[in-house]
Amino acid sequence: MNHRTFEELRKDVADAMSINDPALLQQLANDIEIYDLDEARAVAENARGVANVYLGDFQRALNHCLAALDLYVGIHHAAGIAAVSGNVGNIYKITGDYPRALEYLRRAFDLHEAQGNRSAMAAAIGNIGIVYLNTSNYPQALEHFRQAFDIQSDLNASTSMALLIGNIGNVYTLTGDVAQALEHYHRALDLHRINGDRTNEAVVLGNIGSLHSSTGNHRQAIEFFRQSIDLHKAIGATNATASVTGSLCRSLILSGDVDAASQQLAALDTMEIGAPQGRITRLEMHGLMAEINGDLDAAFDAYHRALAEATLFDDHDKEASIHKALRDLTQQRNDFPGYIAHNNEYLRITEEIRGKDATQKMAMLEADKRIAAERAEKEKHRALLY
Repeated sequence: MNHRTFEELRKDVADAMSINDPALLQQLANDIEIYDLDEARAVAENARGVANVYLGDFQRALNHCLAALDLYVGIHHAAGIAAVSGNVGNIYKITGDYPRALEYLRRAFDLHEAQGNRSAMAAAIGNIGIVYLNTSNYPQALEHFRQAFDIQSDLNASTSMALLIGNIGNVYTLTGDVAQALEHYHRALDLHRINGDRTNEAVVLGNIGSLHSSTGNHRQAIEFFRQSIDLHKAIGATNATASVTGSLCRSLILSGDVDAASQQLAALDTMEIGAPQGRITRLEMHGLMAEINGDLDAAFDAYHRALAEATLFDDHDKEASIHKALRDLTQQRNDFPGYIAHNNEYLRITEEIRGKDATQKMAMLEADKRIAAERAEKEKHRALLY
């Protein structure tokens, strides 16, 4: 029989969220509902929502978090509304609904600001920065990451500071400022090592490798990819290990070390890969390796299997890159109808992506305007009150 108080159970829920334990969250959600209170039901619904985020079921996560939000609104629980609004915003961010993500994250920020919760304010600003990063609004992304960093620096929150420095590095990577990107990645790497954060140390090592690879410095890329893989393996991050191993294979092939690439690809074949993108990358590497070895039929088969997987999971970026690889391959095989077909698909998907990006940017602009108007109205009312 459960004799824990409501407050003890609520703290247990917060602890389970911090260690990413979905099974424990589901159990605690059931436990806390023995208290016949709207607040208990809200905590339970939010716990189930976060658990489903960890499990990758984002629609179910959204349903639970929205239910929690309604309950918190019903009892005028400002801290609960703020926290769950942030969770809803993050789910929309993960699923690519950026205008709604921005709306909920801004709401969370305003509420946290009203309550003086600076740590939560910084988290909301940082997540808004990621929304802008994902929609290619790099000046706004950089501004929000820096605002969040300043707050976390005041709070001496070293782990969050390291993550934000890494995100600033991502902005510089995407805007082509290699020197600034490397400087920020190495600063983040140093902090992750001081903090003992091996997971994010491995991520940043992989980012540094990718940056070197993109500039054609494959020797340096290989060195950082290997360090990243060793760390990911040590902490049991299978999908991350597979992802970076795929990147290592590509760099080894492009550097001309086909034998070493073959060894890494063989290792990749032994890995149990859950993430679709990892499986697609593995098939792409088989295609590229076969192409390098002159086995165009095997390359054609591997690329087609990669394309089928990318199509199944609506990975349009991968679809475009694989059609491009197939287009170039059909040209080598003197298959001109195939060349035209894959080139047309490559151009169609690329244009579709650009169109979606333009639509997303317009929606983001409208969301920005609406949020700015709401904030101005709130400030006007606040001025009247004073």
